[in-house]
Amino acid sequence: MSNYHWYQVLTTAAKNIMSKRSGKKGVFVFFTAFFIVLSLNACESNTDNTIDTSNNITSEISETAESEAAETPSNTIVMPNSTSDYIGSEWTIETITEHFKELGFENIRTVPCEPDDNNYEINIREMVIETGLFSTDPWEVGDEFSADAEITIYYNEFPLLTTENCSDLVTILTSKDMDYMSFADKYDGRYVEFEAYVTSHTTLLMCDKEVIEV
Repeated sequence: MSNYHWYQVLTTAAKNIMSKRSGKKGVFVFFTAFFIVLSLNACESNTDNTIDTSNNITSEISETAESEAAETPSNTIVMPNSTSDYIGSEWTIETITEHFKELGFENIRTVPCEPDDNNYEINIREMVIETGLFSTDPWEVGDEFSADAEITIYYNEFPLLTTENCSDLVTILTSKDMDYMSFADKYDGRYVEFEAYVTSHTTLLMCDKEVIEV
């Protein structure tokens, strides 16, 4: 109820009291009504102030959230893993490329590398991301990059052959449907790994080849 309305109520009550009552009793009743009206008006004022304060806080929170959202571009990607989490044999070039596409990256470059005796077991050898005009670096968990930042993946062009990823290897180890020379010609230069017992090991003279019987 507005202050003006309370004033009207108080004025009307005073007129009624003064017309019907006289003396100290009338004055006492009038002042009693006056203080009741003041108390009700004070309560209403406090309630209004509380509502205004609550509205102001809600408005400030909303403005802060909108400001934070505006500071984070919609095309920014937060890295879920560090570079070192991808290096090794758990990822293939196919699965890791698909992974970064799902994260939202649009510029993924893959660089094949020939294996050697030191890293033939590794599928993903190195990874860097564009951090400047002429700079690329690894990253850590939580680092943020633009979706159009170029990611370069250096991978083993000829992954290690095992019974899990090469059906031909399973064939020559378990049946006679494929001869050894056919397998050797097809996978020449590839590294092979499987469980076996070595019965003899012969190094041919004047030759860089070895014969291992298993």
